[in-house]
Amino acid sequence: MIRLALVLLVVFFPVAGFAQKILVRSGEHGDFSRLAFSFATPVEWKMGRVANGYEIRLQGNSVPIDISGVYRRISRERIKNISVSKGNSSIVLSVDCPCHADAFEFRAGLLVVDIKDGLPKGDSPFETAFASDETSDVVPNEPAQVVKVLTEDIVETAANPDQQPVPQHLPESSGSFGNGLALLPKVNLEESGRITKMQSEMLRQIGRAAAQGLLDANLPVPSHDTQPVKVTEEPRVEAPESTRKEHINIHIENSVDREISRLLPERTVPNDGSACIGNDAVNVQEWGGEGAVWKQISEQRRKLSGEFDKANPEAAEALAKAYIYAGFGAESMRVIDEFGVDPEKAGILKEMARIVDGLVLLQNGVLQGQSGCDSAVALWAVLSMPAMSKGTEINRSMVISGFSALPLHLRRHLGPQLAGKFLAIGDMETASAIRNAIARAPGDAGAEFRLMEARFEQERGHHDAAEQTLTDIAKDNSAVALEALIGLLETKAERKSDVSEELLVTAESYLFEQKTNENGARLLRAIALIRAQSGDLLAALHKLRAIKVNSFFDDQAETQVWEDVLAVAGGATDEAFLKFVFAARKDISEQGISRSAHQTIALRLIELGFSEMAMDMLDPPSPPTNVDRLIMAKAALLDGKGGRAITLLEHASGEEVAGLRAQAFEMLGDYEKAAEEYAALQDQDGQKAALWQAEGWARLQEIGSDPEKMLARSMITDSQMPNQRLAEEILATNALLIEESGRFRRSVEELINGFPAPSGG
Repeated sequence: MIRLALVLLVVFFPVAGFAQKILVRSGEHGDFSRLAFSFATPVEWKMGRVANGYEIRLQGNSVPIDISGVYRRISRERIKNISVSKGNSSIVLSVDCPCHADAFEFRAGLLVVDIKDGLPKGDSPFETAFASDETSDVVPNEPAQVVKVLTEDIVETAANPDQQPVPQHLPESSGSFGNGLALLPKVNLEESGRITKMQSEMLRQIGRAAAQGLLDANLPVPSHDTQPVKVTEEPRVEAPESTRKEHINIHIENSVDREISRLLPERTVPNDGSACIGNDAVNVQEWGGEGAVWKQISEQRRKLSGEFDKANPEAAEALAKAYIYAGFGAESMRVIDEFGVDPEKAGILKEMARIVDGLVLLQNGVLQGQSGCDSAVALWAVLSMPAMSKGTEINRSMVISGFSALPLHLRRHLGPQLAGKFLAIGDMETASAIRNAIARAPGDAGAEFRLMEARFEQERGHHDAAEQTLTDIAKDNSAVALEALIGLLETKAERKSDVSEELLVTAESYLFEQKTNENGARLLRAIALIRAQSGDLLAALHKLRAIKVNSFFDDQAETQVWEDVLAVAGGATDEAFLKFVFAARKDISEQGISRSAHQTIALRLIELGFSEMAMDMLDPPSPPTNVDRLIMAKAALLDGKGGRAITLLEHASGEEVAGLRAQAFEMLGDYEKAAEEYAALQDQDGQKAALWQAEGWARLQEIGSDPEKMLARSMITDSQMPNQRLAEEILATNALLIEESGRFRRSVEELINGFPAPSGG
């Protein structure tokens, strides 16, 4: 009863500590300040300009927004202030700097807003002016004034395409934005009875379009007091003609049209000089319809045979296209091969079929070289490339528009691999546009899309979030579960993060059926590295030996995996390292690993006292390199072969060489040469120790401490004492000896006091 009462108490009288809040995190970066809004559920949002900065409007949000910790991590240099409306439906960012805003939804429920230094792009959607919530009280100025100012701005921009836009102040304006963007002024209806509410709304919308650069007024150039502006015509590639009939004086385009026009390249022919393939050859969206794929395929199959069962090439072509539309590449290729499709068209269709079916791409396909073309073929040319480099000429606008025009199921199917190609060359902007073309469609985008999202998280440095996404996909029974598992293991191996035994067991279970393909190769490499990093080098060795069975490993790839594991083994415990090397000594000798890898293993073995095995692992060439000679000299010293070490180091130089030579000379009893080597190293302690052994009292008297100098002088005096037989001389000599003995005793006492005996001795 007590527990029930507590539950009811919590349900009907929530404690303040349990109240849900939207946490706003912040971070300062080199050229921008970042805010991250973490919503519990996806939320619809939009952001635009207001008088003192930017406003974020949240549709249907009533959860409190916690901004208390925003300025703990950022200054007020860019974001002067942040305020939240009473209903938590809008957030205003006060910006008082030459900055602009950018925003993106990193994933569902996580909105990221950046305030960046510098002017915004001319097509930024976030520079749109928000109209007042009470539109009846605020209207623009007179139409003639608005059109005049907009026209002047358009003409000025055309005359100076490279110049940053300059703020245009409209007559009797009550507000304007910075960063070179003009706001449409607002006039109270009570002050002007000439403009109706409908006219006000129309002008507000026109002004909003003009602020985004979406409206182009076809009006004469207005006269100015100064020199008239001359608009120079520059050669440019015309955008594809629109199918809609446009207004005679106003041209309206949406943000996608504008972005495509901005990105259009000057080059419209392939790199090899051949003609570009037209849109008709790759216009997949016209080859089928949403919702009745099988019905369309059945209709085309019925048309395939005509009178006397003679194949109809046109019907065969239509059926092959219908299969491509549906994503059945193998079926499309079979139709093309068996029913006499026009050979010129067949090559294009077969390559597209290979792409949609995920088959191995051709190295020199008919679509390759078309990536710079001014048609949708640029999309299929990129998809046909086995690999893409940063220097590849690509008409990115055509790739984006062609992809956006694909039916949704093909966007979801082809999008991840297409975005991956651009991510691989560091083109985050194009990859994001591809991602957005999938994300904006309603419904679940599928596991493939979530796998792509994980890749984006990795590229943005959000590795923990990426690993969690990959973990979730790997647990699902989806077609990409294995791909997610491999990606997760590779990420953990690269980051050297902990991997659960359960995950490794799951990966091992895939190996049997994948052991001869590319997925198996990636699994073997990842598991071998992870086992080595966890200290289980013998388990890693087992995976290394299994590599030979997988045909996807060539000699170079196999050697690289061995070297990666050996690099990890070099930092293992002594016991684990020795067990691994003894077990793998034959394997290592058969691998074509680099000299540096051989040398690293040999040095570790010498440090552990295994000189003979170190020489086996070193396997030096003939003649040996300088580094090999150094390692061989160390092994010789370990074996007590000072002469061998001196011979190996005969023509070598350097501090390490001098140290090894000194050890070798000491081993041979040549302490004078040892002292010389220590002197070259400026190792005074080593030099004095060698001088004591060599009885080099004169030199010791120069460099030793005071007690050492006294002893050296005493040794010199003792060796120079004359042999006199006369009594008086003997007495004098004895007196001198007594005096010297006293000094010697005091020196010995000082040495003893200066170097006490170790405790416990």
